[in-house]
Amino acid sequence: MLVKSVMESEKIIGLSIKEFTKIELNNPDYYSWLRNYDNIKYIGRYEYFLNTSFSEIETYVLNLLDSKNDCFFAVYFENKFIGTLKLGHISLVNSVADAGFLIGDTEYKGKGFGTEILRMGCRFAFEYLGLRKLEGGCFSSNIPANKMFLKAGFKLEGVLRQKLKIGSKFDDHNLYGLFPDELIL
Repeated sequence: MLVKSVMESEKIIGLSIKEFTKIELNNPDYYSWLRNYDNIKYIGRYEYFLNTSFSEIETYVLNLLDSKNDCFFAVYFENKFIGTLKLGHISLVNSVADAGFLIGDTEYKGKGFGTEILRMGCRFAFEYLGLRKLEGGCFSSNIPANKMFLKAGFKLEGVLRQKLKIGSKFDDHNLYGLFPDELIL
């Protein structure tokens, strides 16, 4: 299948984002990613481990796709579906949104894809949506995610102490923000 891109990476040839559709929703890999503990533990969607049915995930995704306050993208590398990118809680009044992504295919983790996916999301938010600020957050113990935000130019804006539970322990939630002139391409 040839993928029509919304945006292509400037650094990693073959990496692109496109609008998430029912094709990706019905891809069995997507559902399996949402059942993988290593994928889910840092995004805080623990309900995916509680016998969450495909129809519940489908309802969530379809609502996301219909939302006027969210953009949801499929991430492809060389026409292979490898993850998702979300620009959520878009406030046109404040011209701000939050950014998050999931590399579901473990073959592509730890290879610099995350930072580049985040950069593409930032470019889309600033260039196409005209937003003035993006926000994001992660567990303080998620060292790769913290490094990724900093590599893209995000600034640490705050820490919510022991806010998020991972396993049996509570962890700090690091909050990051980025303005267009801070984006490191």
